[in-house]
Amino acid sequence: MFALFNRFELSIPLVDASACAHSGPCDDDVAALRLDPAIIRQLDELDVDSLRAELSEYGAWDDSQLDDHDENLTRILWLACNNIKEEAHTILAHMEEEFMQPDIQYLESDPADGAEGSSEWDSGWYFRLSAPGYLDCTGWSGPFDTEEEAVEACIDMYFYDWGSL
Repeated sequence: MFALFNRFELSIPLVDASACAHSGPCDDDVAALRLDPAIIRQLDELDVDSLRAELSEYGAWDDSQLDDHDENLTRILWLACNNIKEEAHTILAHMEEEFMQPDIQYLESDPADGAEGSSEWDSGWYFRLSAPGYLDCTGWSGPFDTEEEAVEACIDMYFYDWGSL
């Protein structure tokens, strides 16, 4: 998913963004994400002045704090992760309001036949969409290792115009 800023954008998988956007200290999680090669490439492309200008608009850091480019990279990554996580929740809520309700859950067997330990299905996170008030729903898609991966795949598959919210 993308975190869109005024001067640039960052692409971060929802599962990684969620790991860095939670209550409590996130410093260690953001530091670990900064070691990801895809994140390193994106952060290396950020212009020092553009990054500083972007962060100064938040009003959370003074000029002396914004002089530290390495800290600015950590700050923008943390902000991007929070933006992505919030955007995912907004998209899911919009989907429910507009047309279909996302159903995302952990399944250990084929939900169609209820057979425990079915060899046709792997355990994991699955998603589908259902229309409130109707018996219709899409087929299950999955499995995914995490709930966040299922949410991101659901958004990618069914809500292709999410950037227009």
